[in-house]
Amino acid sequence: MFKRKLLLTSLLGSSIAMLSFADSALGVEEILTKANAANAESSYKAMISIGANQDDKTVFYQKVNQDGTVWTRSEKLKPSKVLVIFIKNDAGYFEIIGNTVIKRMDMDLPVKGTSIKVIKKGDNAFVVGGKEVTREMVGEENFARLELMSKGVKSPHCNAECTEIDYNGIPCYLIKVKSEVTAEMITQYKNEMPAEEKKLLKNVDYAQQVPALTEYVIGRKNFFIYSSRKFNNVGRLLLRISYSDVIFNPPLSDSLFVLPKSTGIKGL
Repeated sequence: MFKRKLLLTSLLGSSIAMLSFADSALGVEEILTKANAANAESSYKAMISIGANQDDKTVFYQKVNQDGTVWTRSEKLKPSKVLVIFIKNDAGYFEIIGNTVIKRMDMDLPVKGTSIKVIKKGDNAFVVGGKEVTREMVGEENFARLELMSKGVKSPHCNAECTEIDYNGIPCYLIKVKSEVTAEMITQYKNEMPAEEKKLLKNVDYAQQVPALTEYVIGRKNFFIYSSRKFNNVGRLLLRISYSDVIFNPPLSDSLFVLPKSTGIKGL
């Protein structure tokens, strides 16, 4: 067992934080960097449980092709019936409800929520995760949110600690990232929230919605992220995502990532 506390800088809302350390002997920074790469570059099938009570379940497939492109498919279940399917292929990112196919912006996938860089490019475009996104493509509200995300608000006081644990029989690292929640971070969280959600949350205390502690469970051999949890500044669980029944490098047919026949594809 080992345990070390290190200074870091964490971007608000990132599942994998952008870190800076003085200690580099397979410290937290290297583990998180390897985890980010491992999850992006692995082909696998898994069951994802989302939410505080783990009652929101999704069957997830990821296929990394020989040319480096990544296709994904998510099937949201309740309890065993498929309600919604999300597919990412070479044509884009799509939500499928029944026979309706809706094209979505490929920047906030309902998968692992890994860190996404947003870089401003002129007055009418951003580069999101390496892809150019224009004002026309996403609409004014989403474009305004990208503007906020491109600025990035950082917590001035952060620390992380890492221990070795067994997670469901798998040797893992448990990494805890603690951040001081500032007024600026709370304001950004509120501003980034879509208008429709704000209407439903008129009396919400936004200070209680910003993560102050994030925990990651990462495989020591494969650096796969098996679990992540976010807590607010009074210890209330905000979000939990866990992966079970993980099968690496399974045979995945291309047909899993093909859109069904529909009456047409709707835009954002």
